[in-house]
Amino acid sequence: MANKLENEIRVDGTLGKDAEFRYTSSGKRIVKFSICYNTSKKVGDQWEKVPHWFDCTYWHDSEQDNDILVKGQLIKVIGSLQQEKWTSEGNQRSKVSINVHSIQVLDKDEVFGKRNSQPSDQSTGYPNANHAEQFEDDEFSDIPFS
Repeated sequence: MANKLENEIRVDGTLGKDAEFRYTSSGKRIVKFSICYNTSKKVGDQWEKVPHWFDCTYWHDSEQDNDILVKGQLIKVIGSLQQEKWTSEGNQRSKVSINVHSIQVLDKDEVFGKRNSQPSDQSTGYPNANHAEQFEDDEFSDIPFS
């Protein structure tokens, strides 16, 4: 019997730093990067950004993405969730990351339009949480890549 369960995720986000390119001993190329997707929450009378970071791994042989996957680039990733497990200092650790199947570069002007007009959900009046946020170059320079 075939498995009818699905494991697919699509995330639009901004790269927090340039992608890292590595190779296995057999020459297979591994691209690692993190993307950030923001939601908003109301704290008192103010709306605050809530960043959600996703570590991504992309097994891809093409060199064409070397110049594309740079800090601040807005992209869409499509992939599947995977759980990584390891032991660190005697403690069991784990995290969920995205095993990327494809990457699409998004045009910031098309996605954001005018920077000062944030779309809202007409039924609630809340800022639309279903969008990626553009970051300034140094806004997340202190965030480590794992």
